[in-house]
Amino acid sequence: MAGMNIGERIRDRRLQLGWSQERLAREACRVAGAGPEKLGRQEIYRYETGRRTPRDWLAPIAQALGLSVQALSGGQPDADSLSGIWHSRYTYESTKRGQVTRHHYVVVRQLGNRLHGESLPGSNDSPIFLDFTKDGPALTSKFRDGPPTQSVACFRAVS
Repeated sequence: MAGMNIGERIRDRRLQLGWSQERLAREACRVAGAGPEKLGRQEIYRYETGRRTPRDWLAPIAQALGLSVQALSGGQPDADSLSGIWHSRYTYESTKRGQVTRHHYVVVRQLGNRLHGESLPGSNDSPIFLDFTKDGPALTSKFRDGPPTQSVACFRAVS
């Protein structure tokens, strides 16, 4: 993202996440606790093309994109951020199919000690949605994989 202006950084990160301008506007409104009519696709377009600067919306847009305001504004990216695209691979035993190995490419956004993830469209036939809470090296999560069932798991960060 070095050498880009703020609009280019917004667009670049939005595309990395596989989001439309409408989706980014919706996520920024959710983060800001504002109604969806407060920010729309057209305004995101204006920010990305440099026609306007997202002064009041900078923090909610940065948070929705999983970036700090400093990183989105052109400062150094967060060194300890866990935001990014993760490749999740796991194996389990199925009584009908035997050993099954699955994988997902998951977009993860870190918001403080919370992490939210969802699989990239088309990365697997069974989408996954994750919400983690980070406490030191441990991540506690409630997640949904496929049908609307919920499981709880505890993960330990491995370096």
